[in-house]
Amino acid sequence: MNISLSRRASLMLAALGCACPVAQASVVDDGRGSTFALANERAWMLRYDYNFAALGIPGLTFNVRYVKGDRVDPQRIATAKGRALQARDGEGKEWERTTDIIYVVQSGVFRNVSLRWRNASMRSNFADAADENRVIVGYTFVF
Repeated sequence: MNISLSRRASLMLAALGCACPVAQASVVDDGRGSTFALANERAWMLRYDYNFAALGIPGLTFNVRYVKGDRVDPQRIATAKGRALQARDGEGKEWERTTDIIYVVQSGVFRNVSLRWRNASMRSNFADAADENRVIVGYTFVF
């Protein structure tokens, strides 16, 4: 079992004020529910990856990510829930959990074609909840 900080985790640490060499406009950039980069937001991320090649299944990987944000300034949230939060003098909080199972074809005519199943949930006290399942087909071009 191996748990490590990824590039995105480094970005999350940068959002917390830690010195990190990576800079990017969006803290979490996989097209999920939130960027975790709202005004004054403090965010952290935990990610676990597993490669099934060790079990004799090359090309199959799994990862799960959990991101939590808080201290969102409700005066900067332009939603009805944000205005209600501001009236209660509260702070914005959100979390997101994303799980991916990915298989990349290793050889043959479909080599480098990937099939990904993504399951994600997002909850917040200032935005609508979201749950989704996606099937994503990808291809890596080698130049």
